[in-house]
Amino acid sequence: MLCSQRNSESQDRNLIMPSETLTHKDLARMAGVSETTIKSYRKKFPEFFPTHSKGKPLRFHKEAGQVCQTIRRAFQENLSLDEIRFRLSEKFSHLASLHS
Repeated sequence: MLCSQRNSESQDRNLIMPSETLTHKDLARMAGVSETTIKSYRKKFPEFFPTHSKGKPLRFHKEAGQVCQTIRRAFQENLSLDEIRFRLSEKFSHLASLHS
């Protein structure tokens, strides 16, 4: 029983992603969309996806996960790109200042 509890805890840690930065793959997993969709979000709303470092793979600040989830929900609500940008600017305006 203890071994199965450890495996469960290990799986939970993998879902939390303790890293300080996230990759496209991490963001896709968190938002429940494909990596291609994440890249599309980045192209549409680049000011809300500041990169943490240069090089490959690109790494993003932890809050990018919340940004992706917000975008996904907004598209599900059939909001326009302008409406989504407004919603993002209300919640994540500080990220735009980090945009490089």
